[in-house]
Amino acid sequence: MEILLLFIACLFFFLYGTYCGWIAREKHAINVIEQIAEKINVQEVLSNVIPVTIEKVDGMLYVYNGEDNTFMAQGKDRKSLEAALEERFPGKTFAANSSNIKEVGL
Repeated sequence: MEILLLFIACLFFFLYGTYCGWIAREKHAINVIEQIAEKINVQEVLSNVIPVTIEKVDGMLYVYNGEDNTFMAQGKDRKSLEAALEERFPGKTFAANSSNIKEVGL
């Protein structure tokens, strides 16, 4: 009987310790993410991102602004397209939907 009580008590403390450790790990992760977010100005990063749509017609790639669908650049391959975008929009980052990237074969 005493061994059974000892086993139950050990099991309880083991499970309780595991739970407390899990909660402490979660709180630590949240604090680390908050510290990283403070160092990085998210709004500033997002203001430099331009959503784009890419079309492929007769082997040429055409990039359009994802918000207003205006033409931005064209190129024969990814490298020339990126160079044209960088030349016209220095310091900006361009984001296309992953399904759109797969659709045009990039």
